[in-house]
Amino acid sequence: MDFKYKMNLKRLIVVSFIIFCSLKSLSAQVDKSFILQKSDSLVLAGRILDAYQLIEKVDPKNKDLELFLIKLNLAIHFYVVHLQFEKFGFINLSPGQKISELRNRSGEYQLYALNADVILDSFIQLYPEKGFLYKAQADYLYDYFLHYDDNMSISKDVLTSKLEQVNRKCIENNSADFETYFVLGYILIGQGKYDEAQRMLRKPISLNSKYPPAYYNLAYVEYILRNYSLAIDYAMVSHNLYEETSPKVDALRLVSYAYDLQHKTDTAILFIDKALLLSPKNPEALLDYLYIAIREKMPIQNQLVFNILMLNPSSPEVYNRVIQAYYEREVDYLPVLMALSELEKKFARDKSVMGNICFFQGQILYRENSKEARIKFLEAEKYFKEIYYPDNEVFEVIRSYLKLTD
Repeated sequence: MDFKYKMNLKRLIVVSFIIFCSLKSLSAQVDKSFILQKSDSLVLAGRILDAYQLIEKVDPKNKDLELFLIKLNLAIHFYVVHLQFEKFGFINLSPGQKISELRNRSGEYQLYALNADVILDSFIQLYPEKGFLYKAQADYLYDYFLHYDDNMSISKDVLTSKLEQVNRKCIENNSADFETYFVLGYILIGQGKYDEAQRMLRKPISLNSKYPPAYYNLAYVEYILRNYSLAIDYAMVSHNLYEETSPKVDALRLVSYAYDLQHKTDTAILFIDKALLLSPKNPEALLDYLYIAIREKMPIQNQLVFNILMLNPSSPEVYNRVIQAYYEREVDYLPVLMALSELEKKFARDKSVMGNICFFQGQILYRENSKEARIKFLEAEKYFKEIYYPDNEVFEVIRSYLKLTD
């Protein structure tokens, strides 16, 4: 279970969205109103690259605020590729093409540098009273945050700190919207400031009652604060508002947790069942059910273990997660051994699966029967040698166990 950070906003495609009348004309030879109308028509026709090039040609150094904001809008919403979210590539769309289908695919694109954060800082210095500038910066930084990876030019901590600072500035300058409070609520959850996050997240649902991530995150906070009834109520609202299956399942899982911590096991299982009806192979929901089944000594745990392992029997991670569930409860691993035996029958000719089965059988047996464990580790080594290079880390682990069982 985790709180939500991804947003699916359908922002208006309006490129000439701020008229800043007090700015001087960029050039006596340039009719800005014509440029604005032309860029709008190009975007509506799908000619995104042409629209950006038009503005870039007129204002290459980003001295005109209005034109820069058009560039920023195009960069955030219509890029096909980006580098560090500071360089953006565009194309002209063919009829029927969608940006989302082309995004981040290989191809030839003309990149344009737009270090929007630095440019916005400079405009804010010039016009500190203009609240919309803080909102524009907050929107850009949030999109930067959503696209963050290890190749970005600033650290995640620095980015998060500035994102918080700018969103608070939006509130101070009366330019905040529901997204402002949502983002701040998310940041505060990450900082463990649940009381303030609770207050912050109540605002977006009052400003936009149809935005499910705000309800989910508020439900998560209420759950952490042990306000289980409120957590259940908000989670169910998010569940009803979401259209996608995955977040609907997450909301039902949160409801299940809240009931389980109130010792209402049957109701907790009921909501896990609802989640699994929506997504029968959801690994998190199956693991939630398994933890309850282990604790309550339910016979269904045997089938749950098998179903979880069957999700991806070639992956060590799925075995680790099942074994971890039993390790945390300090109970007998017999259901896991039984499931592994069933898998052996099903995947006898699959070297990858058989290697995993033998390896994890060895891990379980090692606790009580080192001789049998050694046999299993040797079998696992044999299977893995046929599919992995000698420097794979699994061989070092096996050698460690073999020394211990010698």
